[in-house]
Amino acid sequence: METRLLVLPSGAQLGDTDSKRLSNLIQTASELERELTTCPDDTFEETRLQTVEKVLEVIKDTINALIEESKSRKHLGGVGKTVLAATFFAVAQHAPTTAASVLLDAARQDTAMTIIVNILTETALPEFCVSAVPDVLMAMLTAVAEIPHTTKETEAGFVRAWAKVLGAVADKQPVMGEFVEAAGDLVAHPLYFIRGVGLVIYATAAVRFARTMRESNTEPSPTAANGYRACIEQLEAHGRDVNPHIRARVVRLIDGIHGQGFINKGAFAAALETVAERLVDKAANVRKAAAEAVTHILQSSRWLGPSLADSHRAELEAKAGETATMVYQVLGRIKAALHSVIVGSPQDAPQMLPLVTTLVERDVTGSGELVKAAFVRCADTLEAREALCGLVEQIAITSQSDPELDEGVKELAWSAKALADIAASLPWESQGRFADVLVQLHDDKGALSSRLAQTLVLVASRAQAQVKLGAWLAVTHLTRSKAPVDLGDVPVTSLCTRHALAVHHCYCTALSRRPKPSSSPIWPVLLKACLTAPTRATCAAAAVSAIRALYASDKPLPTAQHWIRSFVAKDAIVGLVAMAECAVCHAAMVDNLVAAIRKRPLETEGGELEAVVGADPRDTAVGVAEAAFDRSAPSEQALGLIETIIANTNEGEGYSVEARILAVVAAVKLAVTTPGLRDRLMPSIQTALGAEDVRRAAVVGLGDLFRRYPARMHEHAALAFESAATEGPGQVEALLTVGSLMLSDLLKTTHSFGLIASLFDSEDPAVQTNAREFFRLLAEKPQAPVKAAVVEVMSSLVSGRLTPTAFDRAMAFLLPRVPGSFDTVVEKIFDRVGQTDDGATAGQLLRTVQFIDKEKMTDACWRRFSDNEGLLAKFSENEEFTASLREVLKLLAGKKEKTEQAGAAEAILVGLIGSA
Repeated sequence: METRLLVLPSGAQLGDTDSKRLSNLIQTASELERELTTCPDDTFEETRLQTVEKVLEVIKDTINALIEESKSRKHLGGVGKTVLAATFFAVAQHAPTTAASVLLDAARQDTAMTIIVNILTETALPEFCVSAVPDVLMAMLTAVAEIPHTTKETEAGFVRAWAKVLGAVADKQPVMGEFVEAAGDLVAHPLYFIRGVGLVIYATAAVRFARTMRESNTEPSPTAANGYRACIEQLEAHGRDVNPHIRARVVRLIDGIHGQGFINKGAFAAALETVAERLVDKAANVRKAAAEAVTHILQSSRWLGPSLADSHRAELEAKAGETATMVYQVLGRIKAALHSVIVGSPQDAPQMLPLVTTLVERDVTGSGELVKAAFVRCADTLEAREALCGLVEQIAITSQSDPELDEGVKELAWSAKALADIAASLPWESQGRFADVLVQLHDDKGALSSRLAQTLVLVASRAQAQVKLGAWLAVTHLTRSKAPVDLGDVPVTSLCTRHALAVHHCYCTALSRRPKPSSSPIWPVLLKACLTAPTRATCAAAAVSAIRALYASDKPLPTAQHWIRSFVAKDAIVGLVAMAECAVCHAAMVDNLVAAIRKRPLETEGGELEAVVGADPRDTAVGVAEAAFDRSAPSEQALGLIETIIANTNEGEGYSVEARILAVVAAVKLAVTTPGLRDRLMPSIQTALGAEDVRRAAVVGLGDLFRRYPARMHEHAALAFESAATEGPGQVEALLTVGSLMLSDLLKTTHSFGLIASLFDSEDPAVQTNAREFFRLLAEKPQAPVKAAVVEVMSSLVSGRLTPTAFDRAMAFLLPRVPGSFDTVVEKIFDRVGQTDDGATAGQLLRTVQFIDKEKMTDACWRRFSDNEGLLAKFSENEEFTASLREVLKLLAGKKEKTEQAGAAEAILVGLIGSA
């Protein structure tokens, strides 16, 4: 017979007192155990009872000693808890009744509740619970009911400890069954925290029933379904009769039930309503828990679809009947309760925003007043204002997919003033996202896009400089819509910041897309903003952007000439910078205005030459601008200055970022306008491409050179593609430049399509988006160059220049856009399969067939499989290759009517790998 008298967690370190006490206990137990081993059979039972009584006396003394010590210490130390739990478990395993009596003795002590919680939460508990009977733990409840003094902290700890106990025995069917039977009496107990233990038992059992039904491969058993339903009913009936802490815990447990992945349509509405009632609970923590639970339950439901318009609702109600109607009624009550919470308890409003967002996603109808209250009440804190971005984003997504979007939501979401006020108070990181969200809301109907564009202008005028670029890019996007966009009278003067070059470039690009931009009243405002810029550097940058915008308008020359004269009249150096920009835009302007520029001295009113950017006298825009606009051969000194500024990346040398950008611009202008300098300045431009601070300017300049000298620049094609493949600042600009040149047939090199396809694997979403946009535009060109792109992408995979992930993404995007027959495409697939010895690569090539429309897989396509049976057999032992063949076989199996060639291909595949 094996008798285990003590369970002590491994690694427990005892102090001297506890060690001595425990040693005595173990010694006594060992001696008594030896007596049991040697006693005759006829006296064994009597001896066993005597042994247990002696052991219990020692254990009881140990517990009492610990209780006495806890009085003086105010709490039990870690080792004391371990010894106490271990001794109690020894009692409970041999004599549950005696264990209960020990607890009843402890109940008369002031520290009894703490001691019992310690016992329940000790590390040895899981091992004990495996062999324990519910009677022992129920004895604890009996003892607790007689404790004269408790606190809210110990009562809450008691419920949490029981949750741990139940978690340890949840999968033990006999034990859990007895607990569920006892829970009926517990939920009616006069002490609220014992009622809470009963509710925890029901909730734990419901989770177990839900898991059982979810894991069932067949229909859930009636026992599990009935048990689940009964537990939910008990939670609904008694969940109101406990304190806030336990009410919140019950809410989270119900949430956990549905988090198991089990969706029972009948129980879904009932459980959702039970939790929803807590939204108006008088305790804030319960309201918060209820909002989180409702959000999670709605988001995890697999049958309640998103963006429910009236048509979708009718369809779902037709399928699910009364259940769907009940769910919609519950959602209506949730909205009403949520509205009362947001209006009545503004401090809770930010915590309710995720639920508001989910409701807009799941049931947008009638959400207008709720959203309006959220906007009004949630603009006080930074966290809430950031959360509003998510709400607006969901409204934007819903508005695109739901033609029956509630007018209240639509009107509020498109309120320019409300959105601008919220966005202007956000940190700049959130403002950039906010601008992107607003772009999603435009409807290509003119009036709405104009309102949003004006909102973005307000955002940009109020925001920090870093956000302006994103806001203006958004304006640019809006103005590309078919309907004209009216920006109105916007505060342009507030946009002159250190980042004026980028801001004005985006702003002017947007203006240039309007009808007759040169006649717009905004041009004088923009000119005034440029001339009144606070610093010469800002004024010069603004002038460059303005000139670029003018040259995108319908009548650039007269306006540009007037502007440059205005710049010259204000400041000759600014005029020089503007002239440098004009050298590429329209070279004839240089001849017309050189004389006017040179009539003015290049000094300031004080007679001192001022540096535009940088403290070093060499670091001025004068030499750079002179070299760029002067039609005569530039001086060696000017060229040397340009090369020195570009080559010196050490910030300590006195060359600022702005100076280096101007030097790059000057080098590009000279290389474009002076053929003899192109070869000399290309190394400097190449250096600039490798420097993060000036890469954007160099990339744009490289595009100018390719447009000016497409034949002569062919040798530098690899440099352009390398720039597009280099992560970091300027990669998006490089990709746009390279893509534009390729679409214009000004740039072509081996593996160019494969290089762009490799960007499908980029971590930068903007790079991925622009790579897709390139291939989309490529597919719209005549002569189907997209087929050549597909072939080149396959070659890039075979040669290892393309990752498998990028290949799959590129082919999934490209193949649906290939026009006409796919016969040659499938032929090229087999050609590339024949060029590799790697089964995984060969399989990946063949797997791309699944991206082809089944209707476009003609007899000629399937004949390729018959013609290449030997090639397929070559890789038939490779698991990854055969997995790909199964995907192709599934495609064949999905064809309702198979032609002779398709049937032959299917027979070959089945012969190689068996059925799909």
